[in-house]
Amino acid sequence: MFTNRSFARAAKAAAASAVVAVGALALTPAVASAQTEQCVAGSLDYCYSKQEMREFLEVSVDLVEGYFQELAAQGQPYPELSAVVYIESGETTRSQCNDGNGGQLRPDDTAYAYCPVDNKIFIGQETLWLFYSEFGAAAPIVGLAHEYGHALQDAAGVPEPYNSNLTIRHEDQADCIAGSWTKYIDDQGLLERRMDLTNVGELLYAIGEMEGPDQTHGTPGERVGSFLLGFAGGLEACNAFNPDSSITD
Repeated sequence: MFTNRSFARAAKAAAASAVVAVGALALTPAVASAQTEQCVAGSLDYCYSKQEMREFLEVSVDLVEGYFQELAAQGQPYPELSAVVYIESGETTRSQCNDGNGGQLRPDDTAYAYCPVDNKIFIGQETLWLFYSEFGAAAPIVGLAHEYGHALQDAAGVPEPYNSNLTIRHEDQADCIAGSWTKYIDDQGLLERRMDLTNVGELLYAIGEMEGPDQTHGTPGERVGSFLLGFAGGLEACNAFNPDSSITD
């Protein structure tokens, strides 16, 4: 889930003090070939239109999967998804996951979620465009890496949470895994650290949840902290959320 744009703007000042600069995604020549003519060389930011979100998602999937494929080559569990499903504006699709009300989940154009029953990630055009247009390229790709993190949890045998506290911890670990992906990208020189206020920090603050009985994700500060744990310490650091079920071998 995500909050509205006014909250996202208000969160910028707080995010600036909480996140070290993680800037716009730079591109290798292979990735640059997927850009539109409007793209500035070396950046994915603000160069795709809403109608081109499918193409942006394809580039994003390549960037995220490259990390997990490299980990798999080192003997780590691999989140081998059945599919990453793109849902165009106005469309819905089917999922085997429960909708929370006893029915079958019908992901729509606002989806940004992983279904463990289907072993699929569902990405809706409306939310992808909102994240991209509001926060730039890095933030929605980090969001995608978060969903891959849930698939990695399944592949590694991390138990499904059965209460709200465990659910929040499960989500925090996925934020940490997304941070470890960002560290991997940074180590390859594919991040630009130019901005004091980062797109990733803005998004994490915007989608954080206030404490309460319906909370399912970390607070804004917790989400940023979980991300930074993975960014600083890599995937191994993310075992702290579930020390009895390692996501690394």
